[in-house]
Amino acid sequence: MESELVLHNGGCHCKKVRWRVQAPTSVVAWKCNCSNCSMRGTIHFVVPRQRFELLGDSEEFITTYTFGTHTAKHTFCKVCGITSFYTQRSNPDGIAVTLACLDPGTLSHVEIRNFDGKNWEDFYDQNSELVLHYGGCHCKNVRWHVQAPTSVVAWKCNCSNCSMRGTIHFVVPRQRFELLGDSEEFITTYTFGTHTAKHTFCKNKLSLALVVVGMESELVLHNGGCHCKNVRWKVQAPTSVIAWKCNCSDCSMRGNVHFVVPRQRFELLGDSDQFITTYTFGTHTAKHTFCKVCGITSFYTPRSNPDGIAVTLACLDPGTLSHVEIRHADGKNWEDFVHRSGIALQSKIHSTQ
Repeated sequence: MESELVLHNGGCHCKKVRWRVQAPTSVVAWKCNCSNCSMRGTIHFVVPRQRFELLGDSEEFITTYTFGTHTAKHTFCKVCGITSFYTQRSNPDGIAVTLACLDPGTLSHVEIRNFDGKNWEDFYDQNSELVLHYGGCHCKNVRWHVQAPTSVVAWKCNCSNCSMRGTIHFVVPRQRFELLGDSEEFITTYTFGTHTAKHTFCKNKLSLALVVVGMESELVLHNGGCHCKNVRWKVQAPTSVIAWKCNCSDCSMRGNVHFVVPRQRFELLGDSDQFITTYTFGTHTAKHTFCKVCGITSFYTPRSNPDGIAVTLACLDPGTLSHVEIRHADGKNWEDFVHRSGIALQSKIHSTQ
């Protein structure tokens, strides 16, 4: 990681909250799976508090949500609901800066690591002690074990070969890796270019079956809501859904992955409506609703489906979904995407349903 500090600027979507931060051009960012971060979808890097500065009257537009130990301070803009920075439980003397909320042009490299917030104490306290991991190929003719920590840095490479293989890998010293049994008899090696890399694979020819997972027509009742539970709802949808991950300016900051249902199949519960704030911009067709207490966008009205509701996948109570297919929505090129994708049909009720 580079030690030279540069000035990065950023803020929320509506620009009421703006800040600047001193950090390297190469950073380590964290993706946390705790109940709160999963709903917010934030990926963040951490800086010392003294290197972070709020600009102008930003503080007037900030709301803070806490829970549990109340050490973490989950700050969000009271206008647009975006968490552009916050104070972590793991770093109460620092600031976690949301990667997607940085103005473009000042970062040269980002390494994204997974943070096991579901098992916070174990993850935070774990050291570099090695444990034995087992693995192998799909047909199990190639088996091995490897000594490595329980927390690793993994790499996703975009070269011509790795892109085709789809591998995400971590690296260990050769002496900590051991093939088991007669695995070597089933290994074939492919090389190209400088022939330094040895791309090993199992020679066993598996029969490939094309499985098409269709959307189930039977509807079930799903429940869900925001993190503080002041906003609760129920929705009728199949147990198998198509969810969308959008790259538009707003969804990128929210980290929102959602599926779409007809509006009449969605129902707010209790006094949820009293805790909802709505943010709009651009054409003002999309209604970005979020909880005014915790800032979570558990549902909203998308521009592509003004007659429907987009339900945030991470805000569903567990146990009612059997399958999710995640597709990429090119919100940066919205008109072309909507025309090509057929997403507008997802908020229509069809006669077979």
